[in-house]
Amino acid sequence: RWVAVARALVLEPAILIMDEPDAHLDGPHAEALDGLIRDMRGRTTVLFSTHDPARTTVCDRVFALGSGTVKPVR
Repeated sequence: RWVAVARALVLEPAILIMDEPDAHLDGPHAEALDGLIRDMRGRTTVLFSTHDPARTTVCDRVFALGSGTVKPVR
């Protein structure tokens, strides 16, 4: 996973889209990924999906998808 993230970041994208980037990571590694996402604020827009609401602490905006609708959570 870290190689994939590094490969994406080396291009300095304006937008980074990740599908469950913390899947299969243990607690310390998931927290390290959260730190990396926080560090990208202001330089890169990060859009990621997750099934774990606890992972959204790094997000400025959170949306829930369900039953064909998108609803803002915060």
